[in-house]
Amino acid sequence: MSLRRFLIPTFALALAGCAVSPEERLVGVWKADIKASQFPAIPVEGIEKRVRTVMESMTLKLRSDKTFVLSAGPTVEGAWSYADGQVQLVPQGKASELLVSNLGSKQLVAKISPDVKDATIDIDTPFGKVTLVLRKSA
Repeated sequence: MSLRRFLIPTFALALAGCAVSPEERLVGVWKADIKASQFPAIPVEGIEKRVRTVMESMTLKLRSDKTFVLSAGPTVEGAWSYADGQVQLVPQGKASELLVSNLGSKQLVAKISPDVKDATIDIDTPFGKVTLVLRKSA
């Protein structure tokens, strides 16, 4: 067998082993982009400003072990999964109870952009829909 016939398949296998899965590309820290996010008008004085302040400091850390930490005021931890361009965030423990009581849902769904740089979470509130945009940190 010639050296060339040996090297080409070996090189192809090496490159295939370096491929990064979609889940691996998602792992890391995501930060809220308030300018790109959309908030409904809140008729209670001062509340909108406080909500924006909390959201400005929001970070979502997706870990490689499929757990997450969401920091936005209180810290929420749980498990995440990825399918069809979306990340499902399922809080665990007391955070799950808080999410259900505040949002009526047991999970949050983040739509991931094709380039895996943006995540969008739509949240229905009594005042209207909040569209939160998160950007992946480099």
